[in-house]
Amino acid sequence: MLEAVRDAKAMGLADAVLVGDREKIQEIANTLGINLDDFEVIDEKDNSKAAMKAVELVSTKKADMLMKGLIDTATFLRAVLDKEKGLRTGRVLSHVAVFEVPALQRILLVTDAAMNIAPDLNTKNKY
Repeated sequence: MLEAVRDAKAMGLADAVLVGDREKIQEIANTLGINLDDFEVIDEKDNSKAAMKAVELVSTKKADMLMKGLIDTATFLRAVLDKEKGLRTGRVLSHVAVFEVPALQRILLVTDAAMNIAPDLNTKNKY
């Protein structure tokens, strides 16, 4: 995830606010040779609170999208679906998984691999 945000920033595609345990983030960044000076890091050691903070950044328009890092999917989705601060809109929830497959020499984007597995036509029209 850190490599993706580093590359996106270098290409001028996106910026990132990193939310989580600052020490762990720094440790991973050091291992990858990534300088975090160009990123805002919000230190929150508790994964549930970190997920809620990230969701809050999106719900208050201080960020445009979420990117799941090293956090349990259930914890991540619990924050997304939180009734007070979550991202519920009354519409169908969707996600995109991005895979870099060197053998294919391209990036694959897969949507709804774990959500909306077999939507009916009515559900599809709600997107």
